[in-house]
Amino acid sequence: MLQLIIDGLIYGSIYALIGFAISTLFMTTGVVNFAIGETITFSMYVGIITMEWFHTSYLLTAIEIILLTVLFTVLITRILVLPLLKHGSIISTIGTASMYIIFPILTVGLSTQDHPFPKAPIPQMNLGIISSWDAVIFVITAFVAILLHVFVMKSSWGVGIRAIKSNQSHALSIGISVGKIVMITAILSGFIGGITGLIAAPKLLLTHNLMGTPFMVALIGAVLGGLNNPKGIYFGCLLLGVVQSITGGLFGSISREIIPILIVIIVLVIKPEGLFSSIREKRV
Repeated sequence: MLQLIIDGLIYGSIYALIGFAISTLFMTTGVVNFAIGETITFSMYVGIITMEWFHTSYLLTAIEIILLTVLFTVLITRILVLPLLKHGSIISTIGTASMYIIFPILTVGLSTQDHPFPKAPIPQMNLGIISSWDAVIFVITAFVAILLHVFVMKSSWGVGIRAIKSNQSHALSIGISVGKIVMITAILSGFIGGITGLIAAPKLLLTHNLMGTPFMVALIGAVLGGLNNPKGIYFGCLLLGVVQSITGGLFGSISREIIPILIVIIVLVIKPEGLFSSIREKRV
């Protein structure tokens, strides 16, 4: 049982990172970027091909992957999200969903094979029932969760994010540059996405569906915890990961997918804003 819980926490950590990448842009636009998972996968394939062909170091490859993910996220935000936002967040969300279809085609064009992705060169430690890489995943996710919470709650940009989230028209009236803040959250989303790919690919194997299922589970976990709340996303995704792991270990793979979804539905019927969010917005 302990091993199932630990496995759930590790996979929940991966879900949480994806949830953060979704949430940062959602907080300022109300748009779920369905393309973020596929842009991560595409960037990872570009990175591994560069590494294999040109023998680039892990550090250079990691920088390349992060920059590519940021670039694609910014372009999608600039070309699809912002222009379509005047027609409503649903239309913008549909726009990002089109990239969810296009990027896998581009990825297959790069390579039709699965690839093992190397881990960052870290010291190997004997941690008992948890591997060194699993410990890295858990620590990095917790660190990102803390930094993101501090950024949103304490920084001047965070004040802008919360103001836009609360009332975009009011934010404009007091001189907040909504477009600038949205692009900052797009950069942050892409950066977190790149980090997610780098720590998830060695664990999950680099495949064309690397972020397919994890993205959907992360979105469910983020909604469970509260899509506007980094702390809620973190604990919501960890909880979902543990529930998935335990139900899968005890009742089989089918229950691993079904039972957590049923739990989320029940929770959202009772508390639609998520377990860790409040309907009332905090004054900024």
